[in-house]
Amino acid sequence: MPRSWVTPPGAVTQRFWAMDSEILVILPQERAPAVHLVGDLFERWESQLSRFRPDSALSRLNRADGRPVAAGEPLLGVMRQALAAARATGGIFDPTLGDRIADLGYSTTFAALPEVVVPKLELAPPAAAWRDIRIGPLGVITVPPGVAVDLGGIAKGMAVDAACAALAAAGIGPALVSAGGDLAVHGALPSGGWPVALETSDGQGTVTLSAGGLATSSTEMRRWQSTAGPMHHLLDPRTGRPAATDLVRATVHAPTCEQAEVAAKTALILGLDAGSDFLRRTHLSGLLTTRARSHPIGAWPGAEQVTAA
Repeated sequence: MPRSWVTPPGAVTQRFWAMDSEILVILPQERAPAVHLVGDLFERWESQLSRFRPDSALSRLNRADGRPVAAGEPLLGVMRQALAAARATGGIFDPTLGDRIADLGYSTTFAALPEVVVPKLELAPPAAAWRDIRIGPLGVITVPPGVAVDLGGIAKGMAVDAACAALAAAGIGPALVSAGGDLAVHGALPSGGWPVALETSDGQGTVTLSAGGLATSSTEMRRWQSTAGPMHHLLDPRTGRPAATDLVRATVHAPTCEQAEVAAKTALILGLDAGSDFLRRTHLSGLLTTRARSHPIGAWPGAEQVTAA
């Protein structure tokens, strides 16, 4: 989600576009040229994982029509994590809705969507095809015929984590990497934690992040108009349609951006009651927001961490 940023003293903010999102990197001013480590990583991941690039490894896998495909990194690692997330969430996180989201109109980059799309609505409920994906011991992936994998959100979260790890390996820190507002930090600022703005039911607040990742899922951002009415990109795999949820936003703090992204999406699809239970069961903390109010879950956000902006 869009966020406002303040560059800390002694740091520099760099921005570029990748994976259909604005990528933002904050790192020490004297190490500013090292932003290429992040840029190169995101370009490589996008070239392999974009469902909008016909030559990507993901697109080739989706065209295999049930045939085994030898996969390398990062596709192999992201697929393994996506299947683990599907199992952990009971299929609420489902990486096999690529055809469904395309049929509902999101078949190209968001910026390239027409003003009004004509969706395909006569669709059978999804069949939890993620259960039938097989990954062999040598990294050979077999996806059932007629199934399209979409790794968008989890791939961005894992790319953020990988970028932070690359900066850490190069001895660069403290640093923050954000992809469309979902972020992770490496190292602490001299003044303490990283101040991150987030939306609440009352306006905007600031959470201080000292470690880990922060991610927000929202039904308010990636929306488009169709001949069947408004659509958004967060599909409920139980219906195959945009999630009909009482939440407008779910923000989650987790040890990694990947975990935060999966948990935020799952909580939002489940709604306030079931989403709150899910975060408590998984020992994660977050802020679940309906149109009426924001509900803190778990240890974050606490009174000492969030202030009105």
